[in-house]
Amino acid sequence: MSDATLISITPDLEESLKLLQSDRFQLSDEVRRRISESLSEYAKLQSEIAMEASESGHNTTQKGNVYIPYSTLLEIRRWSRLPKSSRALARAQIDANRYSMIALCAGTRAFTSSAQERLFKTDPTAASAFLPSTFHSKPKSIAGEYRSIRKEISTVLNVLFSIGGVGGAVYVVAHTSAGMSQESAILLAFFAAAVTAFAEIWLWVAYSRRSARRAKEGEALRLAEMRQAGPSEVESEVPDKPELKEISADPLDEKSQGEIPNHMIPSKTTEKREIRLRRRPLGEAL
Repeated sequence: MSDATLISITPDLEESLKLLQSDRFQLSDEVRRRISESLSEYAKLQSEIAMEASESGHNTTQKGNVYIPYSTLLEIRRWSRLPKSSRALARAQIDANRYSMIALCAGTRAFTSSAQERLFKTDPTAASAFLPSTFHSKPKSIAGEYRSIRKEISTVLNVLFSIGGVGGAVYVVAHTSAGMSQESAILLAFFAAAVTAFAEIWLWVAYSRRSARRAKEGEALRLAEMRQAGPSEVESEVPDKPELKEISADPLDEKSQGEIPNHMIPSKTTEKREIRLRRRPLGEAL
């Protein structure tokens, strides 16, 4: 998440942010400015709602939300973990856990641009900490785990039966048909079993290397396609303001929660824009 991600302000978050406006807390000027702007917009919205409720005689529905950048909340959380900040909060009788990300984002809604959402999809979290992030984040089902274990067991048994079968066959042929002594037949059987085991191990290593190489080639191809298609898609989808998409905890709630304030929408300073002039015929101009 970055400045492109906005968090809606709730009454609990408003109360937590108001406590930080005191001069006893040494926050950066940028964080104080963002907190002040967000709280002023939130107070203005609440006053408008109260005015409409008094005029209509009944409670009005929520007509919009006020947002604060996620990066601002992240800076507040980092600030609250500093020893000096913890002592200042303790002197003010404020619990430092109130400024954890779980407490700050509780009951809020997150809004992110389409470009930022695309970045989330390119790096899904792994199901296990020991797996790379290129694997799918959805854990395997019980049936999938069972099939995987059964395949591994069958592979091990196949290798053991191959080694034992080759060694036994060589011993029988060498001792009965070739007329070799028992000691020589046993040595020849062990040699044949060792050759078979080496061949099985070599095949397994070659298969593992090929699978790893194909996975790396596929990942490199996907990254190349993303780098090639990413900038053009972002420029075509983000003309003046990034389109914000709601990430709601309730999948059934698809209603818009209001327009984003202009000063809260992050600007793209590195965006390239192209201006095209249309020529009109002389008769239309006159």
